[in-house]
Amino acid sequence: MRSRNDGSVWCLQWPDWPILRGPRECELSVARGQTNYQTYPKMEIYQLAENEIAIGIIGRIAPVKNHMFFLEIVKRFAGIEKNIRFFIIGDGETLRIQLQKKASQQGIDWTYFPSTPKQALLCFTSWITDIEAAINGLDIIVLTSHNEGTPVSLLEAQAASKPVVACKVGAVDEIIEHGKSGFVCEANEPDVFFQLLLQLIHDPALRISMGQAGKLKVQSQFELSRQVAETTALFKLLLKNRTQRVSA
Repeated sequence: MRSRNDGSVWCLQWPDWPILRGPRECELSVARGQTNYQTYPKMEIYQLAENEIAIGIIGRIAPVKNHMFFLEIVKRFAGIEKNIRFFIIGDGETLRIQLQKKASQQGIDWTYFPSTPKQALLCFTSWITDIEAAINGLDIIVLTSHNEGTPVSLLEAQAASKPVVACKVGAVDEIIEHGKSGFVCEANEPDVFFQLLLQLIHDPALRISMGQAGKLKVQSQFELSRQVAETTALFKLLLKNRTQRVSA
């Protein structure tokens, strides 16, 4: 969720504006029920064509995020699919350089966009501050982490109606309903991960249906008013238990 200047709070529902493609008029819903219409300036800096499928991983480049696994998946697509682009959104200089060297060794066409803005199979974007817009520019979002708690990137992805393919770590399988709002597989199973991702790539209708299912799940289980009510109930329960212990 994001706070606004007027004191209201964004719900987990964001503009349908893809930073990777171009502008669209969009509707922004906020917790107090207001609606704001806004048209964003054109941003086509990543030169992503409308018929290309954008697949991204979001987060700092750190060992726990297991970007090497993501790179293994990218390698499997090199040369066999012409309309796919992969994006690593985030940064971490030391490990990023290692990933770039590995990508070169594996024959993956890549670019570090801040210094070499060009089209490539794999694009390292570095940091993108408007993450909601970046999410809306992707068609599929993946998570390859060794470990997670409750990954916010997956909640954000579903709130933006994006299908997800993720490794089954932490609370991932509580957020993603396998086969309904996305796909979940055991960690470090690149063959399975590749096949699940391929299924989404080749089935536009499935991407749409999974995206819609994910959005409904987030709205029903992670909407602001529900979180406030559940947190309030928890504090009341804790206070009641404390009062009873003191009285005893």
